[in-house]
Amino acid sequence: MGEERKDYTQVLLDLYGSALEAHYDILHLAAATGLGDGERTAIDLATRIAAAKEYIVGRSESVANIYLISAAVAGKRPDRRKVRRLLYLARRIEAMAERIDKEGRRGNIDLMFQYEKIAESYVKGLLDSGKNLKTFYNEARALVSEAAELSQELLSEASDNLTAIGVLPRKRILEVYEEGLESLADKDQLPEAIDKDKARESD
Repeated sequence: MGEERKDYTQVLLDLYGSALEAHYDILHLAAATGLGDGERTAIDLATRIAAAKEYIVGRSESVANIYLISAAVAGKRPDRRKVRRLLYLARRIEAMAERIDKEGRRGNIDLMFQYEKIAESYVKGLLDSGKNLKTFYNEARALVSEAAELSQELLSEASDNLTAIGVLPRKRILEVYEEGLESLADKDQLPEAIDKDKARESD
């Protein structure tokens, strides 16, 4: 039984560690990219979103999975609405990333994976066609900020569940979490607040 318990605990720890890394990637995507909604800021945000095409759904699934599994082993009923919402947002971000990539490259295979150049081309295309850059910026910021907020909520609840069953000690969970946030804050600011009424208008 001791070995079984050890293996069981290690599996949960590994899943939690993967989800924690995934969460930091989502936070990084949503980190503030500048002041205002000008062209440079829009390009920075479009660059991050274009690159997220490769990982956003998988990272969100990692966070969702540890939340659902931890709730099950702790005997709690998970909020599946939050899980569905996070995965929905991830697919929306992925779709936006694909649009940026397609319109930013315009068939130019040499630009593949050159996300900043793709973003610059995409934003230039928006401006040249007379589209409102602020509309793109507000929609994109709303999506990534809500995804980061939901990811944080689910991971925090997963931490509580794992603590409740003795998989992780409370002190160490908080230390790991805070260390990760501090290292992220050194590089970028955390997501700014989003006016949810404005976010709905941009959907």
